Amino acid sequence: MNTLRFKLATPERLVLETEADSISLPTSLGEITVLPSHAPLVAQLQPGELIIRHGGNVQHLAVSGGFVQVQGGNEVVVLADSAERV
Repeated sequence: MNTLRFKLATPERLVLETEADSISLPTSLGEITVLPSHAPLVAQLQPGELIIRHGGNVQHLAVSGGFVQVQGGNEVVVLADSAERV
């Protein structure tokens, strides 16, 4: 199975860089889940929970807004105003 390359950055630092099977994000149009080979996308993030799944592991992070970009089908970059591990 393909995986996603995921980066989460804030203006202060790179918060997380990892591989993922899926990523769920709160956007201005509702929650979306990005899977490998996803269509290119740019969306505005809303405050909420970001969920990263990889294998049997699940990571929860809180984001306070920003943007998400899916590029090349397998790379997801989140530029968040702020982010904290839950």
